[in-house]
Amino acid sequence: GSEYYKLLTLIDVPNVVKVVPDSLTRIYNKDNLQQGLGYLMQNVGQKITGVGTISPGILQKLFHSLAVIHALGHYHGDSRVQNAILVDGEVLWIDFMVSLHEPVEERRKCEDISMLISSIFIGNIQKTDRNL
Repeated sequence: GSEYYKLLTLIDVPNVVKVVPDSLTRIYNKDNLQQGLGYLMQNVGQKITGVGTISPGILQKLFHSLAVIHALGHYHGDSRVQNAILVDGEVLWIDFMVSLHEPVEERRKCEDISMLISSIFIGNIQKTDRNL
């Protein structure tokens, strides 16, 4: 549920996939036991594929869109290329792994950039593999 509330705070930030307000709901299994929380997202696009072969135009959009998020005082926390999608030719970020604490430390923005670069040139790294 915490990602849902963070995404609500980012509703007016460009380059972030939008959550549908008031869509947070409990998810139950077949035995009617609560399994977790879910919510709806808008602008579901296509994955950016071809790690190592991403076009220069998409590369520019990846870094620019992340810079816009940073300039507005936010960070992603898991900014691998696998957590970006294309919608109408524009890059939107999904799967934020951020806290609600402000202000955002500059090192968090640097970690975002480093993770994006690593995911482009190394592939599907995990969040815990940052020290490569």
